[in-house]
Amino acid sequence: MKKFLHRWIGLALAAVLCAGCVVAANGPKLAVQAAAADQGYLLGDIDLDGKVTVQDAKLLQRALVQKTTLTEAQKLAADADQDGVLTSKDAVQLQRAAAGKVKLVKTTVKLDKNAANLKAGSAVTLHTALSKAPVDGRKAVWTSSRPEVAKVDENGTVTALQSGKTVITVQIFNGNTAECIVSVYADDASRTYSGIDVSVHNGGIDWAQVRSAGIDFAMIRCGYGSANWAGQTDKRFHENMKGALAAGVEAGVYHYSYAENAAEAAKEAEFALSLVKGYDFTYPVAIDLEEMFLWDMSRKQVTDMAVAFCEKVKQAGYRPMIYTTRSLLQARIDLSRVQGYEIWLADLQNPAQYDGDYHIWQHSHTGRVNGLSGDVDLNISYRNYGKK
Repeated sequence: MKKFLHRWIGLALAAVLCAGCVVAANGPKLAVQAAAADQGYLLGDIDLDGKVTVQDAKLLQRALVQKTTLTEAQKLAADADQDGVLTSKDAVQLQRAAAGKVKLVKTTVKLDKNAANLKAGSAVTLHTALSKAPVDGRKAVWTSSRPEVAKVDENGTVTALQSGKTVITVQIFNGNTAECIVSVYADDASRTYSGIDVSVHNGGIDWAQVRSAGIDFAMIRCGYGSANWAGQTDKRFHENMKGALAAGVEAGVYHYSYAENAAEAAKEAEFALSLVKGYDFTYPVAIDLEEMFLWDMSRKQVTDMAVAFCEKVKQAGYRPMIYTTRSLLQARIDLSRVQGYEIWLADLQNPAQYDGDYHIWQHSHTGRVNGLSGDVDLNISYRNYGKK
């Protein structure tokens, strides 16, 4: 009797889940279009109520037997296994997700390169890697943010046209995207180099993946302030320096400044120099000037601090650099006094809106690079500081 009861309950449950549809793999199917999609949709949420429930599974069952019609957006949400076709398998997955037995995950995409430096007239083909390959061969959509700088075709081949920076974006069928920053230079004398800047806030980094992604250099935070050297050393500085250099990523360092006068800035330089001892690196040692209180100081005071830091670095045999924003550089730095130092400009406009000279351009705070999780700052260097 118990065995019969269990079998009866199982059949009844199957009837509830699959009423009016065929559950075999070769049953009813609905194609999912490979159209541009909103990344924000919840996979499995067909009725758009903000959660995945048994009602979503039932709605798909009805659509499979043509008792209701789904919009293209609903079809995207219903494609639980992300294979480009809706079947009763998706309905079963939706039911399991509603019961908390599985988590539905949208297919993601990565590019083999997140940065590329191309000479005008040259080309490179970018390759995608999907977390789950679609079986129906849906093609990705490729775009260039500045096609006058570099264009991209339907196969991911990027052709460099003229000097500048552009973002190549690939979007797959479910709306997920990946990007590659392409910097185009006119001739060998003006070649550019792609970089990132990192600190403990970026977490653990797979530097081999970073290098393979097309990153040439990294500016690594060594510390901040100067009140407590032991406590204000970046907790991942030594890990990052060793990892970057071992992977063939050229390295430089920056020190986040809290200095309020030239004496404190000089002390910060001594702190930074104590941390870089023993490392064979080629990129500059930079003071990071971006605190809001700098706006309450005079141009002379801020410049005095920059000079004090840079002179200490220069005397120690390293290449000094000043990092700051375009607005601070224009309003709080006396450029006539810092001509002997490198300038690292933070300007999120493309192209940069600063008319003066600069040697590294930080152009994004929201970059994505293989080997890191989350956003990372992206940079372009206009000088070859490296050994290559």
